Amino acid sequence: MPERFIDVDDVLTDDHPAQYVFGLGRRGYPGRRYGEDSVWSAIVTMLATLDISSVKDDQGTMIDFIPQFTTGLTHYPVVFPCSISTRSRIHSGLVDALRNAV
Repeated sequence: MPERFIDVDDVLTDDHPAQYVFGLGRRGYPGRRYGEDSVWSAIVTMLATLDISSVKDDQGTMIDFIPQFTTGLTHYPVVFPCSISTRSRIHSGLVDALRNAV
C-alpha cells in the first residue's frame, strides 16, 4: 500500500484519489461510476477464473524476484515472471468465450 495513504499513526487517511481525479461538481466525469464498475468487474472476473502465482523452476521451487518499476512521468511495473492459468476447464471455456466476444 502506498505510504501516502497512511498517516503518522499507521492509520489509513481519508485521502482517496477518486474524490478529485474525476472532477468536482458539475464538471465531474459523467461516466465515473461506469468506469469504476467496469474495472471492478474485470478484476473480480480475473481473480475468480484465473490462478496467478509465482513461476517455478525445473525442481519445483518458486523463483524469487525483486519488483522493479519504470521511472518517468508514469510508473508501472517492468515485466516480471509469473504463472497465469485457468482454475478449471469450466473457467477455461469462460475465458475463451470472453476473449472471442471482444
